[in-house]
Amino acid sequence: MCVMALRVLAQRSSSLRSSLTQLIESRAYADIICPAVATAARDLHTSRWVRDSPAGKTMDDHHSTGTPWKENGILWEYAKESKPTMSPVPVQAWDAKAHEEGESRVIHLDLSKDLETPWPATSPNQLASFVRIKTGEAFATEAQATSQVFYVIRGNGYSDTSHGQVQWKQGDVWVFPGSEKISHHASKESTEHGGAAFYWVTDEPLCKYLGVASVEEKFEPAHFTKESLVSAVKQLADEPESKEKNRIGVLLGTKQTQATKTLTHVMWVLFNVLPAGTTQKPHRHSPTALDFAITAPSKGVYTAMARSIDKDGNLIDPVKAPWKTGGAFTTPPGWWHSHVNETDEDAWVLPVQDAGLFTYQRVLDIKFVPAVLNTIKKMEAQGATFEGEKVYVDNK
Repeated sequence: MCVMALRVLAQRSSSLRSSLTQLIESRAYADIICPAVATAARDLHTSRWVRDSPAGKTMDDHHSTGTPWKENGILWEYAKESKPTMSPVPVQAWDAKAHEEGESRVIHLDLSKDLETPWPATSPNQLASFVRIKTGEAFATEAQATSQVFYVIRGNGYSDTSHGQVQWKQGDVWVFPGSEKISHHASKESTEHGGAAFYWVTDEPLCKYLGVASVEEKFEPAHFTKESLVSAVKQLADEPESKEKNRIGVLLGTKQTQATKTLTHVMWVLFNVLPAGTTQKPHRHSPTALDFAITAPSKGVYTAMARSIDKDGNLIDPVKAPWKTGGAFTTPPGWWHSHVNETDEDAWVLPVQDAGLFTYQRVLDIKFVPAVLNTIKKMEAQGATFEGEKVYVDNK
């Protein structure tokens, strides 16, 4: 009874609240005869309904000091709004001209207007750019990112990083963790088109969307020479079963990303050849692909893309993105696509995806024709990300 009375009085009497505060601060409540009153005194001192608040109101009368929390909340009806319409990733191509002339600079392959982002982006999670460095010059790049991938389009030189210096030449790929500024130096021998050039892809848009900065390096730098990459792919191409494979290429990785089989924890890179006279069966995947055409004949090599396939696995109303040496193009997420080489020369491509992140989240969802058609004919479920997933059922 004394506890209830104490609480009621404390709510109504500022002088009692003041007395209780003095009592508690002097630790005199330890001598109070009634233990319940001592407990109530502590509660009254710390509880939300006697804590000092503007105009003597209780905390229940306030949203938050200086922030209209309740006014900021919104409710949506699930049946109508559970699948919001987002700005689509367009099919877009860029040619090599941007990195073949002009001053040393970064040329973003920027689709931020299409994606409706306030920062440069080529896909929701990635930003692809060309970097041009004039002969004999130094140029620095910097990104708010966890992963930075560099493919050397032409030239040779070196880059200074906190992990040491990397010597690079045409056809090499190297990857760096974090967002530090990197100083690149093009040699005096890099005279083709007046300097060296990179195809540079980072996960900066993802970091900016999340409002985060890199505070921990999730992998260590790695450098792949052109010779090692070409040799590995040609070895695969020489195997008898290579003609039956949907791809002839190697996935790049590091010792820290063996679980996802990707180059970084976020990004995936494939070094891939499209043999002469090849039309690959369509496939699709959840991540956006940012493809760089390493080398291709001037005509007759392209990627055909469509939102849907027919019952025989053919693309419906496809659009074509031509492969142009030194150029790049996007493959939107979820689109069925087929790489086609109608010429008598091999073509090489380097797609970069945010598939490390998707694989970790178990939502990569890569599907190939004709395998997907067989699945449909058998009326098998297609919702699972990986085949053979464990299912736990509580039978109690």
